[in-house]
Amino acid sequence: MYLKLLISILVLASAQVFAGPITRDATITSFHPMAVDRTHCPSCSGLTRVYVNNASWGNSDCREDAGDLFKEDDHILSILLTAWIAGKAVQLEVNDTVKPIGTVCKITAAYIK
Repeated sequence: MYLKLLISILVLASAQVFAGPITRDATITSFHPMAVDRTHCPSCSGLTRVYVNNASWGNSDCREDAGDLFKEDDHILSILLTAWIAGKAVQLEVNDTVKPIGTVCKITAAYIK
């Protein structure tokens, strides 16, 4: 009984260690901006989906070819558009605990390489 409880606690604690920001290099392939008022998809409203090369986000279940930006993250979007136009690779940070739609994680920071 106590062993099962201890194992459960350790599993939950280890899951928390990996949750949060994850960073990886990426190449932007396209953008999908969505209107602020999407009555058919309220969870999509105001998001910009950023499609990137398919690669792992480390030890997470984030969708490998995309990340989402919220409408208030226009400063991040401007950096990503600049990098895309210039043909530069980027380093993206996502938060694997924030998934606006399905398994696509929220982009929380961007760096031009």
